[in-house]
Amino acid sequence: MARFRPDLLGVPTTNGKFAQGEGVLLGETVGAQLLDMDKVQLHPTGFIDPKDPSNQTKILAPEAIRGSGGILVNSEGRRFVNELDLRSVVTKAILRHCSCYKDGNHEGPPFAWCILSKASPRNFRIACITILQRKNGAYLNFAPISQKSPS
Repeated sequence: MARFRPDLLGVPTTNGKFAQGEGVLLGETVGAQLLDMDKVQLHPTGFIDPKDPSNQTKILAPEAIRGSGGILVNSEGRRFVNELDLRSVVTKAILRHCSCYKDGNHEGPPFAWCILSKASPRNFRIACITILQRKNGAYLNFAPISQKSPS
């Protein structure tokens, strides 16, 4: 990444720490021609582990979570993108409209909240969401907006 897209250093990844690009180097060593190495796809949604938010390795949150009704809002609670648009469009919108993630001494790249309705887990796969919730408390439950008292 440092060689082909240094501007993306520090962006979280869903790759494990073991993924260091050795395959690219091996291919290059035996004469392979490298093409489009500057074309790196950023996935717009990944789960932040609340127990370790500074961990650069994230768990992928697939498009299905947005496709099952999840909406993205920024830190001001504003929806800023069509969640079903291309990954590149959603990623650019997060980078443009969202604040950096801050937790204690850690500051990460821009992030968005993904809000799910009660129906979303059924549409997505409730087992997947339940496992992530048990594993690291990734989801919080709130009363529906209609039940909230006015401030």
